[in-house]
Amino acid sequence: MKKSIIIAVIVELLTLPPAILTTGHAGPEGPLALAGWFGVLVNLPGFFIVGLIIPTQIESLVVRAVAAFIINAAFLTGLFMLLARLFTKRK
Repeated sequence: MKKSIIIAVIVELLTLPPAILTTGHAGPEGPLALAGWFGVLVNLPGFFIVGLIIPTQIESLVVRAVAAFIINAAFLTGLFMLLARLFTKRK
C-alpha cells in the first residue's frame, strides 16, 4: 500500500510538469515534446475528471494542476495496487 502511493506520487511528479509546460497549440511541442506527450497520456484520466469537475470560470492553472495531481495520484495508486496484487505470488 505505502509503496503504491509513493510510486504513484513519484510518477505524477515526473510526468505532470512536462504535460503542462510543453503544451502548445495542438499538443506538446518543443525539445521536450516526447516527454510532454507521455505526461499527457499518463495524466489523461486526471485532466478529464478535472475538466468535468472544475467550472470553466476558474482559469487558474495552479488549481487545475493541483486537482489533476490529486485525482491522478489516487488513480495511479489504485492501478499500482492492482498490478502488485496480480503479479505477486501467493504461498
